Amino acid sequence: MITYYDPKTEPAVNQSADLSKDLGTPPSKSTVQVSVQIDGVNIVVPEGTSVLRAAAIADINIPKLCASDNLEAFGSCRLCAV
Repeated sequence: MITYYDPKTEPAVNQSADLSKDLGTPPSKSTVQVSVQIDGVNIVVPEGTSVLRAAAIADINIPKLCASDNLEAFGSCRLCAV
């Protein structure tokens, strides 16, 4: 079942995140923080955060078609495979 996620009504994963932009996938509910590096940029995100969302938080663009805050991930197009 697809559930609608509205980023404007949910707390931001990263308080500096721009809530007007689509971060690709819904946020992780984990309270454990992990450090990741994408294209040489270090970022700290909750454990379980998708690579697409972490990249979007860091303002790194990964082309995508079906990954959206308001869709459940289903990976049908394979465009955003990382």
